[in-house]
Amino acid sequence: IADYDELPRVTFADRSAKSFADLLRKQFGIPPEHLVSLMNDEATGVRMMTRLRAMVGRMTNKDRLIVYYSGHAAPTSDGKHTVLAHEYEGKPINSSNDVWVRSDGSLFFTDPFYKRPYWNRGASEQDGQHVYYLPADRSAVRRVTTDLKQPNGIVGTPDGKQLYVADIGAGKTYRYDILPNGDLGGKKLFCEMGSDGMTLDADGNLYLTGRGVTAFNRAGEKIAQFPIPEGWTANVRFGGSNRDYLFITAGTSIYGVQLKVKGAQ
Repeated sequence: IADYDELPRVTFADRSAKSFADLLRKQFGIPPEHLVSLMNDEATGVRMMTRLRAMVGRMTNKDRLIVYYSGHAAPTSDGKHTVLAHEYEGKPINSSNDVWVRSDGSLFFTDPFYKRPYWNRGASEQDGQHVYYLPADRSAVRRVTTDLKQPNGIVGTPDGKQLYVADIGAGKTYRYDILPNGDLGGKKLFCEMGSDGMTLDADGNLYLTGRGVTAFNRAGEKIAQFPIPEGWTANVRFGGSNRDYLFITAGTSIYGVQLKVKGAQ
């Protein structure tokens, strides 16, 4: 799926771009309107995230941006945001971590409990760490898993029929069938590895993160390993004008490699 000697590290110091947005536009053809700068107003003062530790957005079929950071928000055309999910059965959700938006506008998100230093709250108000479903009409958040230890990475197939969920706390990744009403069924162990983030390519290979990036084929067999010279690899996503460039976020840098396959779409 790839030919490379060493993954290039993308940092401000490595390029002459005036900004990170300018770098992505010049190097990979990603327009500025597809990027987001995330502000955290709940912190003491306002802290700008000056590095990407995660891919914080997913484009929907209508080119709206879903942003998740201990909550889910969809920015409107005037730059304001609408909260999509903040509680379940009247209690605050934990710290919503990753989200996958289906082509019909519905979404699934993972909700592990990672206590943030800027919170003014104690222990989790929920009875565990679960996966949730929000229909396209945004009517109500519904819990769709109850037996995972600490779900984190999540991604679905382009046809909307299957969902991969990484239980990073248990060190496993599962594949589910998505039922017509959004419930999950047919749970199967996909591989003995958890993940922070994940993505799929057009051939159905799944890419997991943690210690570098590891790729598995549809059968759950390891087919590639992308070493990253950092302690932890957080997220991974296809991009670029041809969707054949794999972006990888790590502790201090963003890496990229051009593959022989394109990202799923």
